[in-house]
Amino acid sequence: MDTPQFYVGIDVASETLAVALTRGPGQTAAKPLAVANDPDGFAALAAWLAEHAVAPDQARVCLESTGVYGEALCYWLHDRGFRVVVEDAARVRRAMPVAGAKTDALDAARIADYAARFLDELRPWAPADAVVEQVQTLLTTREQLTRERTAKLNARRMLARKAVQTPLAIRIADDAVDYLKARIIEIDREVKRLVSSHPTIGPAVALLVSVPGVGHLLASHLCVATGGFSRPLRPEQASAWLGICPLDFESGSSVRRKPRSRGDGPSAIRKPLYLASMRPVSIDGSPHPAYSRRKTAEGKSGRLVLNNVSNKLLRVAAAVLRDGEPYEGGHVSTRPTI
Repeated sequence: MDTPQFYVGIDVASETLAVALTRGPGQTAAKPLAVANDPDGFAALAAWLAEHAVAPDQARVCLESTGVYGEALCYWLHDRGFRVVVEDAARVRRAMPVAGAKTDALDAARIADYAARFLDELRPWAPADAVVEQVQTLLTTREQLTRERTAKLNARRMLARKAVQTPLAIRIADDAVDYLKARIIEIDREVKRLVSSHPTIGPAVALLVSVPGVGHLLASHLCVATGGFSRPLRPEQASAWLGICPLDFESGSSVRRKPRSRGDGPSAIRKPLYLASMRPVSIDGSPHPAYSRRKTAEGKSGRLVLNNVSNKLLRVAAAVLRDGEPYEGGHVSTRPTI
């Protein structure tokens, strides 16, 4: 990897950008810049970089992940040839803890120092396929509507249990539930249309849904997680990220407990994966029912068995994507240790 001459750290807020320019950890190359987080601010940033002779191929620009607040800036920088890195804010905070004063300018310098110190670990940011962006937005909206629908259903149940009934309140609650359900169905239909009509994403999703239990919702989430399948699905990494990977917990001779999963991964993906793991367990002819009965007979809890099946599903999903072949029920792996 080429070593950049400059490191640009940007602290992104909803309205402003704080920018720091360094040549390495602690090697400040210019006074901090503060500009608006809009096209005029981007133009001022371009002029500032040009003033300090910062060419796109000589710099590495790093900013923390702030969702939509930094999205326009990333596209703007990428279009002008800058190598952009978007890092998780918690990771930067753990690597470069705040000691003393904290300001936007100091945070920007801290981000620039992080980029310099961890240059070999940085993964360049690149715009996602337009379909992937649309699917991600729709799935996020779906999750919000699903939570709202659950809240409305709970409120409706409480209204039904009241001693004094209020027909208008009940009717409004029913209408709200029906409306949200219709919107969720509409989103599912549009997501399926988007992924199915894509020349490369469509065939990959078709492979995934051939796996018993995997539906279009889970396949669409995996599509977003892998950047439209531009990156391979690695089951071990995915398992750890989703919080379903059993982890050891030992210290010395006295602290020892059974391996357990964190259980705190992204809920939007964990839920369809959990539901997918329930379906194969009940399908005759699948190896999972026999596995479930065997583990239950050994005294394993039902939740543990489903967690294990979820991990198996991830491995099968990764295998069909890797091989480009749909799922075969009677298939026996020739590489069982891989």
